[in-house]
Amino acid sequence: MLVQADRMDRLIQDLLDVSRIALGKLNLNEKEVNLNVLTSNLVQDLQLVFPSHKLELTQSSDCIIYGDPARITQLIPNLIDNAVKYSPGADRILVNLHCDEEFATVKVQDFGIGIIKSNEPFIFDKFYQVNDVYKTPGLGIGLYVCKEIIERMNGTIWFESTVAEGTIFSFKVPRKI
Repeated sequence: MLVQADRMDRLIQDLLDVSRIALGKLNLNEKEVNLNVLTSNLVQDLQLVFPSHKLELTQSSDCIIYGDPARITQLIPNLIDNAVKYSPGADRILVNLHCDEEFATVKVQDFGIGIIKSNEPFIFDKFYQVNDVYKTPGLGIGLYVCKEIIERMNGTIWFESTVAEGTIFSFKVPRKI
């Protein structure tokens, strides 16, 4: 029940953000963020939401960025939720945070169904959902919202996928510190 309530809350927030994006009113409230602490707290909380999968976090030390903590708190759970949703036969999700002098990079890796090549160009499109392989709940807006948030933070988002082996979604944002 908690998993479904959490997904419903994220769905409502994503729908509101789609409207904000369309109106050009998706605001960022940027400030200094300790990405190590934020990511660690998110993974701990999400482990309770997704007991079917072990969430494993690795991270570099001292990853302070200038960004919107609320939007980052929206991004990482969305990627982890997708990883869980599209890896029903697997039991772990890897989350990696790496910082260098200029950028912070977060990767979320699953060991699930992967994305077939014909779907790849559309993954970040609004209302696009991969339903031909595995039926999942949702409206196909989560990755679209993630992409819009990352682009507003002057970052990039991408993925690598192999069918029947899994997918890695990654995003990179400038540290600006």
